[in-house]
Amino acid sequence: VNLRNEVESLGSRRKESVIRSVTLVRNILIDSMPDKLFCPSPNQSLNDWLHDGRAYSASTIPSTRLPPCNYLKSNITNDKPELKTEAASLMRHIIFAHRIPLHNFFDLMQCFSVLLLGRSLTEDEFSSGYTITRHILRLDGIDWHFEMKSCTEYFTTLSQYGFVRYLYSSSDDSEHRKVNRHALAISSIDNNKFACYKILTVMPATGKDGDACADSNLNAFKILIPRRALAHYGGSVTDNASAAVAERRLTFDKVMAYIKDERHPNPTFPLQGDHVFGIKRKIVDLGDGFHIDNLGLTHAINKAYGSVERGSHSQCHHRQAMQSVGDCHGFDPVRSQQAMDHVLEGTNHKVVLTKIKENQLRWLQNGRHSTKLLYMLDLKTVSGNPCLVEYGMRLANTAKNSLQQRIAKEVAIWFSMPTILVAYYFEDELKVYFEITMRWNSAAGELSRSPGFRMLEIQPFFRNFVQPWWNKAKIDPKGTFPKTFKYIEDHVPADKKELKRKQVVAGINAGYNEMLKMHKQSNSCPIVFLLLVDPSCAPNLLRAMLIVIQAHEHDRIFPTVEGWPNLDLYSVDNDDDSINVEQSPESVWIEILNTEQQRILLCHYFHQFGFHIDCIKADLQQMSNAEPTPFLAEEKPLTTFKESYPVLFDALNAVFGTMMSNSRFMEQIHGFLRNDLPLQEAYSITDAKRRYISNVEYLYRRERREDSNKIVAKPGKAKRYRPKSHHNSAPKHNRTKYQIQNLGKQLLHRLKRYSPSSIKLKN
Repeated sequence: VNLRNEVESLGSRRKESVIRSVTLVRNILIDSMPDKLFCPSPNQSLNDWLHDGRAYSASTIPSTRLPPCNYLKSNITNDKPELKTEAASLMRHIIFAHRIPLHNFFDLMQCFSVLLLGRSLTEDEFSSGYTITRHILRLDGIDWHFEMKSCTEYFTTLSQYGFVRYLYSSSDDSEHRKVNRHALAISSIDNNKFACYKILTVMPATGKDGDACADSNLNAFKILIPRRALAHYGGSVTDNASAAVAERRLTFDKVMAYIKDERHPNPTFPLQGDHVFGIKRKIVDLGDGFHIDNLGLTHAINKAYGSVERGSHSQCHHRQAMQSVGDCHGFDPVRSQQAMDHVLEGTNHKVVLTKIKENQLRWLQNGRHSTKLLYMLDLKTVSGNPCLVEYGMRLANTAKNSLQQRIAKEVAIWFSMPTILVAYYFEDELKVYFEITMRWNSAAGELSRSPGFRMLEIQPFFRNFVQPWWNKAKIDPKGTFPKTFKYIEDHVPADKKELKRKQVVAGINAGYNEMLKMHKQSNSCPIVFLLLVDPSCAPNLLRAMLIVIQAHEHDRIFPTVEGWPNLDLYSVDNDDDSINVEQSPESVWIEILNTEQQRILLCHYFHQFGFHIDCIKADLQQMSNAEPTPFLAEEKPLTTFKESYPVLFDALNAVFGTMMSNSRFMEQIHGFLRNDLPLQEAYSITDAKRRYISNVEYLYRRERREDSNKIVAKPGKAKRYRPKSHHNSAPKHNRTKYQIQNLGKQLLHRLKRYSPSSIKLKN
């Protein structure tokens, strides 16, 4: 202190000279230190550095390099070492991110101690498994507190133009280790205000019916979500099973009953309890169209070629033949690969066999397997036969296992039958469609960073791709499935050609009928409001909405002034409530929206979403006087819509911006559980693990994936990027030195959250 005061009393030139001298001495000291192990950090004063050095020298822990930094000097109540919260967070990351069992973690800890510290850890330097478990649960609570703090701040504030924001949930059940688990997640925001998932729980389900699942959801909401944030609950997204549909409705009703008396601190806030803008709220929910897509393909295949009989492994069916190829290879992979290599001798082709498994749930798996099988059928041996047929014949004669010989013989026979092979062509061409829908649902949107939040884009995608594809398939089967019909004409026996054509058409009709569910949902309230972002139909739809609302509302929502379309041209027939309208572009939408149920919902959601407030009227007036224009997906349509109708975009984004566009994430959660659910793991630890990986680690990995092409260049050299040949592969999060460096920075940055000053511990 005296030295600092003395330096401060010097003149400016003298002070600069002293600083330069001290800096020079500091640099000479650092350069003269051996191994550079105890160098002071740039922001550390020499006095603090000397104090730390004396503490290291006086330490009772024998050390040849550095003591471990994961313990405090002593516990508050005794003199024993205490595990730091920051260190516990790093241990949690190692255990969860790398799927290391807790009992193996201590072995690794000792190995890295010898590697990094040059010594073994003593007994007092180890934490018990119970201590680490207790810290993991505590850290989970700390993380969730910060997550809900930012979530509550976002949802309880109005959007830019004064619209209410809503959060949503998604859930799904699946059986793991003979226990039916109920996965539940909500929508929230990340650090950059983009929508993302937050896992709540994967606890065992209390029942399989909708009411039991709704009770489980409400209990989880009460425990984990602040009441103020839960008041903004808008609805949920699930698959289309009857129990899931009931669960969506019952969960919303139970939540509304729970937050009925919740009041915002600001009495003028539009949302108070279960009312918004003065009316009682209705649910905003979605039956996952991606599931409907999958069911459409499943129904098409089953209708065309029937389903496989369980336990009948010799059934003459293309899916059984697919499974038989995988079983044949699985008995003896080495001999199986040798047989394939032998039949391809003399050709320039190479086929690497893998175990193929037929999946009744499909999800693209059977279609991709069909493509592989057709590729092997197209490859000819030197004798001119398909390599897959000769492979089966050779293995039937050389296999050591009699069962493998029998299956190989069946493979050779079945893959010589055109009536079997035509089904693979049908599967292959259906796969082309499903690859596009799968890719769309798996990718982040134009204005979102996380997959699964593309609600503002879902209607244009359905109207401009899904619906036209199925319409074309129904009207022109030969044009949609050219390979299938060509194979029927060229290879199927004449007496069976007509049967095979009818089977394909029957399959297309079955898939089309299933897809009508998505069509009905897209034209129903409130999802129909999302069509306002599609310029090809938005003006006509909006005019139809205004016509229906004005015809049935007692009080006019908008005054009849210059600039609005003349809605008085359309009158109501009081006998049947029909609207007298001549054939016009709006008549199609009026017919859809003017049913008894739809017009009630339309008027209600129009008010619930805030479309009646003054600030949005200019945008509605502009759109109602516009004309339809083509939808151009490659020109960033959402950005264009936002620039043209900023207030209308803000209203739709407040309602649907954080709503899931599919429930695929819930399927992935069950996939995580299948791959990583240790026996005898506590339910609380399972929840903590899933929350950490999904809510925290995923965002960090995504950040590192976005930098996957970057490689840190040496000074004076330009940055290098991944070769073009690698661009088709999925980016990884831990493959380059640059990514590993970022991992260290991320971990150090996150440690600040667990400092005592950030946590503010209370006795």
